[in-house]
Amino acid sequence: MWNARRALLLLAATIFFPLPAAGVASPWAVNGPSRARLITPYLVAPLGSGTEIRLGLHFLLQPEWHVYWKNSGDAGYPPTLKLSGSPAAASGDLLWPAPRRFELRGGLVAFGYEREVVYPVRARWSAGPGGPGSERLTADLDYLVCQVDCIPFHSLLTVDQPVGQESADPATSPLIERAWSQLPVAAGGLPGITAATTFTAREPGGGPALT
Repeated sequence: MWNARRALLLLAATIFFPLPAAGVASPWAVNGPSRARLITPYLVAPLGSGTEIRLGLHFLLQPEWHVYWKNSGDAGYPPTLKLSGSPAAASGDLLWPAPRRFELRGGLVAFGYEREVVYPVRARWSAGPGGPGSERLTADLDYLVCQVDCIPFHSLLTVDQPVGQESADPATSPLIERAWSQLPVAAGGLPGITAATTFTAREPGGGPALT
């Protein structure tokens, strides 16, 4: 009797207080002071050869540790990612949110991210999925984390992504939307902003001036 009553209470709790969505993401790869995972913004990703999909490479870092921007500065190197899919082939390009500047010992400077960062990944199906179902996306990841010393890591991050009629995942899509909003935008792409480059002749022997 008690077990039946307890089961009914658990069922009611599930109905009225549903568990939060876990998000479509790989398990965390825990490497020393860092954790990394591959996330998607979709409960169901769109189908079709050539279809562009948005992904994210999500890092959590212990205090005072950082990962790098595409121009790492005087030290370190940026992460590299090779994306593949199965049974449909997939490829992806790592994009770079605006970084922060780190002042290092010896007057060195580095550019990167601390605490938490999502690198946007612009991905594309290069062979269309055959129909609704599931596709496995795998990210082969190499990266470096630094504090005073630096540690290199390698991880394979795997997501089983349902595909079909596109729908967003409320747990992961805000993370990726925020990461894409942090990508630098060319001045010419901003409303009300114009940009131009001119060379002005200086006095003889002085060379041109760039404006």
